[in-house]
Amino acid sequence: MINTGERADRSWWALVRRTTAASWWQLLLVHTAVAGAFLGLEKLSTQLLRSGELSGAHLLTVVAGGLVTAWGWSVSLRILDGGGLLRALRPAPLRLGRLWCWLVALNISGLTVVVVMSDLTTYSTFLISPEMKAIQLLTLYLAFAGALLPMAVLLEGRGIVRGLRLSHGGWRTVLRVLPVLLLGWIVSGVMNERETLALVVYPRPTGIVAEQVERFLVEVGQGALTAILLYAAYRLAAPKPNPNPATHDDHHPEYMDHVG
Repeated sequence: MINTGERADRSWWALVRRTTAASWWQLLLVHTAVAGAFLGLEKLSTQLLRSGELSGAHLLTVVAGGLVTAWGWSVSLRILDGGGLLRALRPAPLRLGRLWCWLVALNISGLTVVVVMSDLTTYSTFLISPEMKAIQLLTLYLAFAGALLPMAVLLEGRGIVRGLRLSHGGWRTVLRVLPVLLLGWIVSGVMNERETLALVVYPRPTGIVAEQVERFLVEVGQGALTAILLYAAYRLAAPKPNPNPATHDDHHPEYMDHVG
């Protein structure tokens, strides 16, 4: 756990190195489970799409995907905040539920697809519409604005306003958060391109399997690294303590605010 003395060391990389050394293997295990859950959701969604359940397939991805993401953050933050893996697997249900709801609500792009995915023609038309461009820009902003929301909800027992204040708390915080998001977008874009090549340009079974394994491993590593870097950004943002201790989960004292 990072105490007051450790917070006096404002070195970004010192905090990142220390956190990584203490928790890297546990985070890899957690994000292996997260990546496996998303792989299962992808296969289930594909089956629904093949059966004609277009909106249902995307709704499943948005809602169940939000729950998987919230669970991954719950376990990761407990590990990063000094808890062991076994303790980290026991979530605080209320906080986990609140984060899940916020993640689904902030997934504007995914929710929009659910609404317009009544048929492929409507969806194809919407993809090239000005409204879709605006939604994409809004989605990019919300990804930044909500980057530290898991910490606000799970570690402080706060909500969306606190998460927004953390992300916009200063130019140093912005410069720590944005590169993490940009790296994630670049990696996702590269992996999507490689998947397209494997499925369309060079559709060899061995190549497709190799690409899927590669993508799975990249998602595991990226998830663990993202958790470490955003947690470090949160700690160095120097959040203030919650003025109302009653908002914390009494049955989960390890989730009390450890920052001054």
